[in-house]
Amino acid sequence: MRGFFVTLLKIERMNKILKGLFLLLAILLLGYGIYRLNPSENHDNTNSYSIIGVGFLCLILSLWKEKKKGNS
Repeated sequence: MRGFFVTLLKIERMNKILKGLFLLLAILLLGYGIYRLNPSENHDNTNSYSIIGVGFLCLILSLWKEKKKGNS
């Protein structure tokens, strides 16, 4: 039974680390995408929009909450 709780704690710690990494990646990608965005000139901003989209996806993944399994 002790091994179950140790594994559960490791999974929770891993989830916190992954959420932190997704949040950091989201901030970096959103910042870089906005930095590359050049609306004043007639350039193709497709790359910037895709980087911003991936940044939003990482932000959503970092804010994702898991369902807690209860005994009810």
